[in-house]
Amino acid sequence: MLRGIYISATGLKAGLKQLDTIANNIANINTVGYRADITVNSGFEEKILNYAGKEVGMLEYGVNSDINYLDLSSGKFVPTGRNLDFALVGNGFFVVETPAGLRYTRAGDFQVNRDGYLCLPNGSRVLGEKGPIKIDNEELYVEKDGRIYNKERSRYIDRLRVVEPVDPVGLEKVGGNFFVTAANNLRPGNALVLQGYLEQSNVDPNREYPALLESLRYLQSNARGLKVQDELLSKAVNDLGKVR
Repeated sequence: MLRGIYISATGLKAGLKQLDTIANNIANINTVGYRADITVNSGFEEKILNYAGKEVGMLEYGVNSDINYLDLSSGKFVPTGRNLDFALVGNGFFVVETPAGLRYTRAGDFQVNRDGYLCLPNGSRVLGEKGPIKIDNEELYVEKDGRIYNKERSRYIDRLRVVEPVDPVGLEKVGGNFFVTAANNLRPGNALVLQGYLEQSNVDPNREYPALLESLRYLQSNARGLKVQDELLSKAVNDLGKVR
């Protein structure tokens, strides 16, 4: 009976994590360069395989909500016609400087701050090969390899710093469309830079909304199961108390 409570409780825990992941994906459906999370749950069969070759001991039942995986597929590239909008074709990431250190992002909705530096809307400065990119109020022309010139192409300014992970599994999301990873997991990126384009979130509403409904039904089912187990346990305790 306690095992039944445990199974229902782990199901609730896994369902809540999955619901939170789906809700976060939907909330970021319009976030530039956002990468969706996918929660994978492991059940009894996976646990049996994990215990293969190990000493006999207590075997857990129920469902585990394992780590989230990143969906690194590209979002849709949308033309904006805006001079400071950029998208990356390929596996690369822009490098930006934040108060917490370097961050990597697919978001290319840049602007110029009051000090003349290229930055993201949150103020994070965009890095080039020389460091933070200062353009003042000049209009830019950017080659597909990331080289930045003034509009007339008479003056070279810098080159956008683009990197890509050696092992994508090492990428860790740190809020919205920012990522971190170990320095030794980075190499120069070969992505093409598109000026006047933005990459939309890769969240697929046709996948997320049905998954949201399924997750809610899953939670309701486990909540009912937990209630039944609780009622049975209460009855067993009461019946035991009547035994003389």
